[in-house]
Amino acid sequence: VNSRHCQFALNDINCAMTSRNIVTVATCTLNQWALDFDGNRDRILQSCVEAKAQGASYRLGPELEMCGYGCEDHFLELDTFQHCWESLETLFDEGATDDLLCDFGMPILFGGARYNCRVLCHNREILLIRPKIAMADNGNYREGRYFIAYQMPDTGNGEKYLLANSWTEKFDQRECP
Repeated sequence: VNSRHCQFALNDINCAMTSRNIVTVATCTLNQWALDFDGNRDRILQSCVEAKAQGASYRLGPELEMCGYGCEDHFLELDTFQHCWESLETLFDEGATDDLLCDFGMPILFGGARYNCRVLCHNREILLIRPKIAMADNGNYREGRYFIAYQMPDTGNGEKYLLANSWTEKFDQRECP
């Protein structure tokens, strides 16, 4: 991207990559509340609607936006993870990811461990789950208490995440990277 061709605006960045290709990124700062799954989901959905209305092709949300960042010991409870998946399912049902690459923040259980992840979705499909590889554990941050940093397997390739049977039945997707 040639920086001469970039225009910066609050919550909307348009960068001309060539004279014919424009990428519009919508960044979101949402008023998310810990464990307010329905309210958080509704604010995420509204941000997707607004991103589409502004012509965005990529929507980037805040870290742990599905459940709220400050869940603390609730990250140790399985239902916190389940409610996040339910919120993601509703976002798919409502068409939040239709024609918009959405980068959602949510906790994920994988291999018996808890990860703070980015979940990239497009057209009702999970394209990628990307766990954090470094935790914030200084000052006010204690991520290491609730999550672990992802370690890439020795093969150098990522792993496949097996989605729940109910997800597969509804969205016809069994796994994602």
